[in-house]
Amino acid sequence: MKSFKPWITAALLPLLALSARAEVEEEYWARLLFGGQPVGHFHSQTEALTLAGEPVFQTTQTMALAFARAGTTLDISYQSKVMETADGTVRDFATSMRMGPQTLSNQGTVRDGHIQLTTEQGAQSFPYPAGALGPRALDRAVRRPGLTAGATGQALAFDSDNPAEAVNMSWQILGPESKEALGTVYDTIAITMRYSRLPGLEIKSWTDTTGTFIAGQIPLGGLGLLEMVRAPRDVALGRVQPAEIFVSSLITPNQPIPNAAQLSHATFRLKTPADITLDLPDGIGQTVLKREPGLIEVRVDMGGG
Repeated sequence: MKSFKPWITAALLPLLALSARAEVEEEYWARLLFGGQPVGHFHSQTEALTLAGEPVFQTTQTMALAFARAGTTLDISYQSKVMETADGTVRDFATSMRMGPQTLSNQGTVRDGHIQLTTEQGAQSFPYPAGALGPRALDRAVRRPGLTAGATGQALAFDSDNPAEAVNMSWQILGPESKEALGTVYDTIAITMRYSRLPGLEIKSWTDTTGTFIAGQIPLGGLGLLEMVRAPRDVALGRVQPAEIFVSSLITPNQPIPNAAQLSHATFRLKTPADITLDLPDGIGQTVLKREPGLIEVRVDMGGG
């Protein structure tokens, strides 16, 4: 069961010029589904190699998605490449994320306990987060208890997107479950995972008894579940049907908004049952002014005026 990120792939600058011969230790492809529609693919590959006489392991994970936004297709892609030592300490990494026309990337090396990071904003150096494990070591940390029902564990995960701080990852082995994937029913072990940087979000995956990935589910807020299903490469890379995810999340005001196109901003009061507190984030064009059980008040910059 490879740990994977609910954070999303583009072409990546070469991480290293490697002369050593790499052997594929583990690899799988997955079809991505949203609302039953194929929206993209996921690929994970871990290679074992020797570098300067030291065994190292390079994990490359790629994800590509296509969603529809009010009739317009939004392509999202993410790729990460992490090289780690046998004990799980990361020594080199790079990521690239593309959302529509925007691309963000970074590249870093770890030497003598310090990270040298290069991004579009420049270069910086900071200490390696103590105890942070790369993706291969995390995978083995989950498998180590033997996938026994009821077993729990936690570890610090290295985050290539924010390498200055480790992420606390916790998991629980739920136990045997039957899982249907692309028309085939598998006998699997169900596992749930949580990440401290994504409070309230629970990722669920299904593996065989050896920990080999079969399927997974990633919640996308209130929009629904992104499903990952192991598949042959040609199936995973099959035709995509972008799913509309934004229209279903729209909230219709209970009264007309006069001259909406001319407004520079607007404040909305959203009511819910008294025992529910909405967890809407601040972001570009949106500021939460009040949050309490049964009510949230949000200011939205309309772009007009």
